[in-house]
Amino acid sequence: MRNTDRACNLYEAGRRMGISARLWRGGQTADGCRPHANPTTGRTAKSRVYNKVMRTCLVWLALGMGCLAADSESIAVRGKLMEHQGKAAIETAARKLIYLEGDEPTTGVIRDARLRGSDFEARGRFTAPDRFRIDPIHTRAISVYKDGKPRLVTYWCETCGIRSWTPGKCWCCQEETALDLRDSETLPDTP
Repeated sequence: MRNTDRACNLYEAGRRMGISARLWRGGQTADGCRPHANPTTGRTAKSRVYNKVMRTCLVWLALGMGCLAADSESIAVRGKLMEHQGKAAIETAARKLIYLEGDEPTTGVIRDARLRGSDFEARGRFTAPDRFRIDPIHTRAISVYKDGKPRLVTYWCETCGIRSWTPGKCWCCQEETALDLRDSETLPDTP
């Protein structure tokens, strides 16, 4: 009789006597012989442990997503856009200086020299009392007030007729794009 046969036979004998599968290294015998599945559920002890761990992970993931969703409220900050110590900032009506940060395309917009001194509004969250993180560019979180109305900041290539959301060269003709402040009603829903 080989060792594997003996180990499997020992496992079977232990199972018949009511010895738990946990005594056999998480549902396996010493040489790796897998136990038979439970006839009522069709699962082994190892699969039950795995399923319990996965359920626990899913619960924690759901709780984490709930916490993130609760923090998703954006607020707006409005003031004069300026550059202070090499960083983009807004000076509010109360003369408070708030430094701005954001993703790469948003950073390109707030560093655009053509927008300096404008009545600027950004939506996002405070990361510190004097630091504000602007929502990603696809949420259209940046606007400039002109004639008392909010205008979306866009960039237009006259040659190709292509609109973009960040300053720089046109991806088609490689010419510099022009600043084009637009009413939100005149633009399509997708950026």
